[in-house]
Amino acid sequence: MSAASAATSPAGGRRGALVALGVVLVVAAWLRIEALDRGVFAHPENYAPGFDDPSWVTAPYPRRTTLEGVLRGNLADGHPPLWFVAMLPWVRAFGTGLTALRLPSALAGTATVALLFLFVRRRSPAWIAALAAALLALHGAHVFWSRLARMYAAATLLGAAASWLLLRLLDGGRRRDAVAYVLAAAALAWTQIYGFA
Repeated sequence: MSAASAATSPAGGRRGALVALGVVLVVAAWLRIEALDRGVFAHPENYAPGFDDPSWVTAPYPRRTTLEGVLRGNLADGHPPLWFVAMLPWVRAFGTGLTALRLPSALAGTATVALLFLFVRRRSPAWIAALAAALLALHGAHVFWSRLARMYAAATLLGAAASWLLLRLLDGGRRRDAVAYVLAAAALAWTQIYGFA
């Protein structure tokens, strides 16, 4: 089979789309992870667990270095606690440097690009799924929030996971798809206040 006919065959098209997806994921990861410590600690990141604000800071809740402190802080500012609670063991293991605080968001943002490919691929050709993934990989707001120590990239990942699992369920999925969907949707609701929608 010639190279030209391989590229136009369904298998060649899928291979090309998978290669394109690989390139898209490398670009997505680079945009989200490269120089995470660049810039200053942004105001929204002040809520990151494990980061011990100076004693004169009264808002946000100044002591988010324990589970109790994280939960009290979340009750005070109205954010669901899951991302903050999950970040507490992370910062204990890796510290509160900018790269350590921001890396979970960067990884979640990159994983969302891959999950979007899988979601779109359930109903569309591989090249359309790769195009959708590329658009998200380059989306400025998604890149921005994937580079900050906030819950938004994780919420996007959980929303994409819940959507993908729901589509699998609607396509005749198994009981484990239903359980995974409920868990992903519940985790989303406990990660971002608008996740219930």
